[in-house]
Amino acid sequence: MQVTGEQPIFTGFRNYNAIRQARSRVQAGAAQLTLVEQDVLQRGAQAYFDVVRDMEVYQATANNVQVLLRQQEEASLRFEVGEVTRTDVAQADARLAQSRAQLTTAQARLAVSRATFAQIFGMSPATLEENPELPPTPATLDEAMQVAAELSPVIIRAKMTEQASRRGVAIAKGAFSPTVSLTASYQYADEPSSFVLDDEQFAYGARASIPIFLGGLNISRVREAKALNEADRRRVDEADRQARAQVTSAWEQLSAARANINSATSQVAANELALTGVRRENQLGVRTTLDVLDAEQEYLNAQVSLANAERDARSATFTLLAAMGVLTLGEDVGGDLNGVETLN
Repeated sequence: MQVTGEQPIFTGFRNYNAIRQARSRVQAGAAQLTLVEQDVLQRGAQAYFDVVRDMEVYQATANNVQVLLRQQEEASLRFEVGEVTRTDVAQADARLAQSRAQLTTAQARLAVSRATFAQIFGMSPATLEENPELPPTPATLDEAMQVAAELSPVIIRAKMTEQASRRGVAIAKGAFSPTVSLTASYQYADEPSSFVLDDEQFAYGARASIPIFLGGLNISRVREAKALNEADRRRVDEADRQARAQVTSAWEQLSAARANINSATSQVAANELALTGVRRENQLGVRTTLDVLDAEQEYLNAQVSLANAERDARSATFTLLAAMGVLTLGEDVGGDLNGVETLN
């Protein structure tokens, strides 16, 4: 029986670089996982905000139908006593029919939003907070850029992939280095002969091998590894530009949505005040039925605009957080930039 063992002690740092290459690939995979996680969270948040918006639009439209129904009944009564013409009644009927059609559309949109919500979360929305508290966002675009430069999974994935390919270059170059190993063997003879003085033998030593000629195989592998690394280096620059573009786009969308909220809020208040005034003037005979109907429609349009602006701002907030790389479940799966190693 014979047992032989060999332990490499120097392989041109190929094992060392292979271990670190594997670590870089794990970090790149973790960054990819973060991207998937952020996509799921974004879609879930948008589904939530869509339901909230469509509920608000449906409620506002339903209220408008009730108001126009009373307006139509009032126009009919006033027509009977000769205060308004048949044209006023027809206008009220037409506007009521239009509002009911809008209510049907709003109800359908709400049903679609609920179905999307159930598809993502696995359950139908019950009672949702109408004005959910949003995560904080940076005060300036520069702050958002700084966070993205450090935490963006797009950048981290590209850097970790490039680091892994650099290790691949080092591994390929290591094939030119000599290999040194320690060897040991143990032999046991059940039936010693005259040629074997002892039934047990133990030997140890060292062995070195130096590659001399492989037909250009190692050189080709080094060139291939360098080409792959050069491509990955360019992808790092592309990832940086992509992350900056995503942050800038999300920031501008959020800024525009917030401005739209302010405008829509003022519009709702102004249209509500105008509607109250038009109703009073209509009772005094100064305004026509059509004026009241137009004021009702403008007030509804302002409410819908506000609901859309609020939804856009909430959605843009999550888009910005995702672009920055901070929209996660709280686990550190994005890697650590301090782990980016430099090879000389």
